[in-house]
Amino acid sequence: MLSYKKTISLIMLGLCATQLKAAEYGTFESFYSSGGLAWWEWGLIIAGTIAVGVLTFITWGGTAPAWMVTVGTWIGSTIGLHGIAAANFGLALLGGGAVAAGGLGVAGGVAVLTAAMTFGVETTLSYGTDIALEKWNQAKFVEANKEMLTLPLPRNKKGGIAYRTAINYLKENLKENKEKGIDISTPENQHVLKRASEILYEKMQSEKDKDYILKNKTLLALLYFQTNNYSKASKEAQEAMILADEIREKRTMSSYIWAISEIANPEKNCTKETIQALRIAYYHEPDYELIPIMTACAMDRFMYRYHYGELSIDHMRYFLGIITNQQIDKKLSAVSLEIFVTRCLVELKRTKQDIYIVTKDESMMGDKKIVDELRNRFERHKDLVSMLQKNALPIVYKLQDKFPKESKTKPELLTSLLNNYFLDLAKLEKQIQYKQYDIGPAPKKEEEDTKNNILYWILGGIAILMLTAFGSLFYIKKRRKTQTEAKNANDETSQPEEL
Repeated sequence: MLSYKKTISLIMLGLCATQLKAAEYGTFESFYSSGGLAWWEWGLIIAGTIAVGVLTFITWGGTAPAWMVTVGTWIGSTIGLHGIAAANFGLALLGGGAVAAGGLGVAGGVAVLTAAMTFGVETTLSYGTDIALEKWNQAKFVEANKEMLTLPLPRNKKGGIAYRTAINYLKENLKENKEKGIDISTPENQHVLKRASEILYEKMQSEKDKDYILKNKTLLALLYFQTNNYSKASKEAQEAMILADEIREKRTMSSYIWAISEIANPEKNCTKETIQALRIAYYHEPDYELIPIMTACAMDRFMYRYHYGELSIDHMRYFLGIITNQQIDKKLSAVSLEIFVTRCLVELKRTKQDIYIVTKDESMMGDKKIVDELRNRFERHKDLVSMLQKNALPIVYKLQDKFPKESKTKPELLTSLLNNYFLDLAKLEKQIQYKQYDIGPAPKKEEEDTKNNILYWILGGIAILMLTAFGSLFYIKKRRKTQTEAKNANDETSQPEEL
């Protein structure tokens, strides 16, 4: 069987060729319409280990639940896929990248997706308290990003000399596995991508046409992102955004690359500017077929950050509002919502399991730091349940006719599942508090006796000191009284008799 690790699946697509708009060089359409590039006309590269994990699972005789295959096929159909290719593509977008990158492995992807759609206390995957209590680590996040979904390389070759030279170099030098596609994470292909960015940068210095410069900078930002150089990706994307505004063109792709690079950079935080850039990316091309991929790429990184407390629930709520805005094509919005909700349900299942694993170990529950960490995770868990109930569920009801009947996020099923999670909150919180560190185990009898003896000696000493003090005061007072009476008597004796 083929390895699940660091693999990119090549999934055959049937994207319809679209007429490029005049003077638009910064849009998704300008990069991904067929545009005469036969080499890539029927292919799309999707990065992420879960993609090939699902692909292998189905192709090699695995038994994914029928509902999962149906929903995956439905998602894949939004970009013109059919059959197994559509199912594989859809399941890759549904979830698993965050699970795999979070340390639980690709092999558990289908199992986790299945378990996430049910409520129970069973252990979905077998892992220890070391993973359950793992904290945010910047270096691990950088490595995890390499396993997550990313935007595909461009299919369109229209552009200036620098752009065409870079695209041709990629075409001629990227190594392809004829069965599974191109793995851009291999050292060999990473070298090709880096060299392509160097060629592009060198060639673009001599170009003067601002349309071509916009497309060059956007491609350069994408290549930097795919080679995990998020700082340079942000810089080039930002310059492309500024140029697009200057020449009054759309900047959807550069806005998205800038936002996703900021989210992927462990040294940066998600800000209101990040959210605004995502709004532009979605709202200015609201019916483009790449929207489900954009949503899945963002959710991989959002959920990783959220799990470790590096993303607020407000940012999750803002992103939900973007992907379900009324400007977005209703079917694409429903697909994005399916991806969003599924990823959130996977996180609920995982956090519940983390708490279950740790609280079973009573020795760990005497550690204040561990209990505090569990409480923080519980609060994020509670916030996620609340957000899904208050914000996501009403939108699911509005779009319910867009989901396939087998979908587990249909209103009645999702309502029941979220109600169970809500009712479980009190029990889960009590489970953490019941074994909290300040209660601790009962002290041993010998220790109690020693403590009591010491207390008795202390109290006895205090009592003796008080009695001594009171006795001294009584003696001094009585002596002073006797002296006063004697003095008065002497005074009366010494006075002369009256004549």
